[in-house]
Amino acid sequence: MSTQQSESSPSKPAATSQQPQQKQATNTATKNNNNNNNPNAPKILIIGALSFLGSHLLYQLVEKGYHVRGTVKHHSSDVTKWANELKQLTKFATGSFTIYVADILSNEHWKDLFVGIEYVFHLAFPHHCRSTKIQEELLVPAVEGTKRLLEFAQQTKTMKKFILTSCYGALADVFENHRIYKETDWNEIVASPRNSYAYSKACAEKMAVLYCFETHFQLVSIVPGVILGPPVISRLSFSHDYIKLFLDGTANRLPDLYYPIVDVRDVALAEIIAMEKPDIIGRYCLSHPSKSIEQIMTTIRTQFPDLNVPTQKVSNFIAIFGSSLDTSGKGDFVIHNLGQIPRIDSSKAMGVGMELIHEVEDTIEDTVQHLQENYLLDKRPQVRNKPPVFFCTIT
Repeated sequence: MSTQQSESSPSKPAATSQQPQQKQATNTATKNNNNNNNPNAPKILIIGALSFLGSHLLYQLVEKGYHVRGTVKHHSSDVTKWANELKQLTKFATGSFTIYVADILSNEHWKDLFVGIEYVFHLAFPHHCRSTKIQEELLVPAVEGTKRLLEFAQQTKTMKKFILTSCYGALADVFENHRIYKETDWNEIVASPRNSYAYSKACAEKMAVLYCFETHFQLVSIVPGVILGPPVISRLSFSHDYIKLFLDGTANRLPDLYYPIVDVRDVALAEIIAMEKPDIIGRYCLSHPSKSIEQIMTTIRTQFPDLNVPTQKVSNFIAIFGSSLDTSGKGDFVIHNLGQIPRIDSSKAMGVGMELIHEVEDTIEDTVQHLQENYLLDKRPQVRNKPPVFFCTIT
């Protein structure tokens, strides 16, 4: 791999027999180990490597001895900080990683980054909770970006498998109580503000399935529930922000909403299993049975009695009225999903060894423990006399 790089500013890794020889993407951080005992391990590319899930995936891969190239869309001081945190965390691991800057909406750098790559993990999907520019900010990056990556992967002679991370909202726009959803279900509703993120993922995933069918390319789609758990870097996900709403007083009423939860560590491991087992191809749902917001808050209140956890439910009438005032259109998600319990069948994933190791209660505890230690939730008083805020989807 490349030689050790300075972490103080972006730089280009030295070209060796294991690095592309042509013009490089900007290198923001490199982690190498002198004790690497598996130089012939498959070469891996993670798109969105410093996301919540991406950082867990990168960490587990490096710990297992793999060589990883990761990408981020932009360079910033935060990117350098997060990469250095992973570098410190994996300093005794046998694998290695390098983080590059490359935009999935541009052809620049991707040819070089794909050189020698055998497996690609695509996690770089934009999430704009209040976006009204669905085409520009969600659909185009999701669909065109994914297609661009597939085209470069198809041109790479060493490529073996493309692994895409979807979301449970790609199964349906509104979940019906009497149904059990599985891999054959798709969100077919036209793009609307209420669930545009999930719809963009469904569009990108369907495009990838069709592309790989026509080109005989191996594709795996992991369809997780709401991903929670402790971060490995100092970056929170939207799911963390959503939980924080109920713990810092922003949302002081509990809507009748349900979410299928899965631990980030289990999703990362499932993706590695999908890579390592040649016979795993296709779509795999992965989540525990759904929990209501009330059940989630009850778990938190039991585990963290010192936290100000809301207990009062909001009636569906008030929830519908309050959500209808949301001009972004996201309130429509609440209106259509109140009382609807997503029932997702994960048996296919379990059958190939993708285990749900962490129980939901343990995942919630680890998540809130991290928030409490880093964001002083127990010192933030509950805010009263505010309208309930709960109109964003975390699919």
